[in-house]
Amino acid sequence: MMKILEEKGVKKYLEKRGIIKQYRKVKKNFEEGNYQQILLKKRQPKQFGEFQFRITDKYRAFGYFKEQDIFI
Repeated sequence: MMKILEEKGVKKYLEKRGIIKQYRKVKKNFEEGNYQQILLKKRQPKQFGEFQFRITDKYRAFGYFKEQDIFI
């Protein structure tokens, strides 16, 4: 099972914009493996290995995979 690990300051950023509840829902879907529902996509250029997923229509989270986890 994959886990999302946040870097320093991510939670503060989400709380400031009022999207912490939506982020928690997306995080739960991600950890359960529902990638179609959160629209997980690889970003360009693909050799950098960065991914994005949708939190709301306006906000996206960017991260990269390391072993079995993704860092946001």
